Amino acid sequence: MFGKIGRYEIIKELGHGGMATVYLAKDPSFDRQVAMKVLPLTLMHDPQFRARFEREARTIATLEHQAIVPVFDYGEENDQPYLVMRYLPGNTLRDRMKTGRFSLQEAQYILNRFAPALDKAHRRGIVHRDLKPENILFDEDGEAYISDFGIAKLAESQGNLTGSGIIGTPAYMSPEQALGRAEVDGRSDQYSLVVMLFEMLTGKALFKADTPMGLALAHLNQPPPSILAFREDLPNRLESVFETALAKQPENRYTSVSDLAKAFAQDAGMKSAAVAPTTQRSAENSALHSKILAETGVEEERGKRRHLFWNAALLIGLIVIGFVALAKAFLNGDQPPATSVNSEPTITPANPPESLASELPVLTATNISQLSASEFSTIDGVAAMAWMPDSRHLVANLMNDDLVIYSIVDSTQRFLDTAAFGYLEGVSVNSDGTLVAASGYSTDVGIWNAASGDLEDVLVLTSPPDQIAFSVRPINDPIQTDYLITSNYDLELEVWDSANGQSLGLHPIGPHKQFLPSPYGAYAYIEDSGGVVFGSNDEVFTTIRLPDYGTLEIDGVPLSATNFVFSPDGELLAVADNGGFLGNSDDSSIKLWSTQSGQLEIALSPQISGWLMDFNPAGDLLAAATYNSQAQVGEIYIWNVDTGELLAVFTFADELVRILKFSPDGRLLAIGTAPATSGTPPIQLQLWQVPLPPAD
Repeated sequence: MFGKIGRYEIIKELGHGGMATVYLAKDPSFDRQVAMKVLPLTLMHDPQFRARFEREARTIATLEHQAIVPVFDYGEENDQPYLVMRYLPGNTLRDRMKTGRFSLQEAQYILNRFAPALDKAHRRGIVHRDLKPENILFDEDGEAYISDFGIAKLAESQGNLTGSGIIGTPAYMSPEQALGRAEVDGRSDQYSLVVMLFEMLTGKALFKADTPMGLALAHLNQPPPSILAFREDLPNRLESVFETALAKQPENRYTSVSDLAKAFAQDAGMKSAAVAPTTQRSAENSALHSKILAETGVEEERGKRRHLFWNAALLIGLIVIGFVALAKAFLNGDQPPATSVNSEPTITPANPPESLASELPVLTATNISQLSASEFSTIDGVAAMAWMPDSRHLVANLMNDDLVIYSIVDSTQRFLDTAAFGYLEGVSVNSDGTLVAASGYSTDVGIWNAASGDLEDVLVLTSPPDQIAFSVRPINDPIQTDYLITSNYDLELEVWDSANGQSLGLHPIGPHKQFLPSPYGAYAYIEDSGGVVFGSNDEVFTTIRLPDYGTLEIDGVPLSATNFVFSPDGELLAVADNGGFLGNSDDSSIKLWSTQSGQLEIALSPQISGWLMDFNPAGDLLAAATYNSQAQVGEIYIWNVDTGELLAVFTFADELVRILKFSPDGRLLAIGTAPATSGTPPIQLQLWQVPLPPAD
């Protein structure tokens, strides 16, 4: 069947299974190789399949995590449905398992890397349904990825056994899958993952049978063997972890994969469930990573990952030195003390730029079209960032799980003490810049003192955190306390007093896509159905309330919102209604709504699907990032909020924009991009400015 499918040129077949045939293909638009999963043609005999394929493929393609193989495209050609994914030329977990049993540290690496990825998918109602060693892939650097999310769900009308309608691979399927239940949840994936862990640690399959049906029955009826019977060197307490995760009834397993990972680390006698072997913190973990690379047959690109932190530090040195004279010219006042936790050297370029005499202009509607990247403005290896309120510093969560505060006034780099958090996601800074918050994949959220770098408090959530954000100081209210708002995988929002770490209210909100603290001392979130709704914490926020107009609608039809942001004065809400998925289409739009009346103010043109948006501090500019699938470029659009006039468009060839944040003083725009081939971190961060006029 070699030739073309859509625009993709088929190179060769990589594999064939009951659910899909996998081809290596070339995407001429990007000049890159991709993996193309072609589903059975017989699926089209199901009259419901086309609608289900569109719905499920769209959901899978929006699932983003650094440990999940991204889906680039989907469609059908001559009644042949297909999915296009990132091509990973490394081997599979099955190949690695053939070389011998795993150590506890190697097993923990797999568990730590996949726990946040699986929990994120499960929180969105996406269950893999076919976790097995063949669906765990390694890239050239030895990093592990989960592949084929949703393939089993898409092909469920086929069945994977002899006419039974049971979906999954018998050796790894959960008991509820063996029963043929149509609806399973994330605990089914947890079971399958632990079956793999058992085989990794022992070199033996959990159950043996002569037929696939025999294996399914074993998962249903047979108690799992003791792992200690195969590995006497393992800690005795570890047996209880396997007993819990392999319980026949889902309700008797761990509530999340992160809970499983934490229990595994504790009972295995390891330092913390949050310590991921991929971090560059210790020689032991570096050696472990090298061992995995060697045993999977993947040749490590010398220095690429091993020196990830130092490469980032060197580039950071360039940016901060490049901005030294520039920032001193337009920023005044004392900088925070340069106390250093995990003291690291500052790297200074040999020839820093000359001083600039004038200050940077504030970004406005009249000069925004002149926006451009500065020569010394690149930071690599970023996972997330937040501005400090003084606009002289930013805090970055690096890919090696360090939290670092960088100065753009001088070369100071201050490392926060993250020893208890080996894996970090997200970062938020409170209103006066004294506190920094970040979350791991366990149930813990850390709060650090920004000046000293010390860990001041650990908030323990009821389930692993999904998003975190410090509250916005409510308008017209001299509130003295900063509150931290968290969302968790149990679909709840919780409000915390950051001064004492006390929970002030837990609010079940159901499936949702995004939440934000609002400038009305409340919070807003997007329901899974796409509606924007508002809530408040009566125990905390007793000031201005948003009018009770419910969800935002157009002609009685609720929005299908995927992203939103408040204006600084709280009077407008910019809502992205991304009907066109990732590309721009007639169904995509960004609209400005009045928070006082709930009425539409302006529909911005052109119509784009803005997956990132930010107002400048003055509230007269709105920036939005999108990806133009036809032109194959990432784009940033900037509008005049008062008039709706499009002021500027900036393009990034073969890149996705992942960070878009104005500095608090309105002089800089932080733009982070990642290759479109992956769409996931690490991110290259740039600080954009309006150039200074030439000196007289």
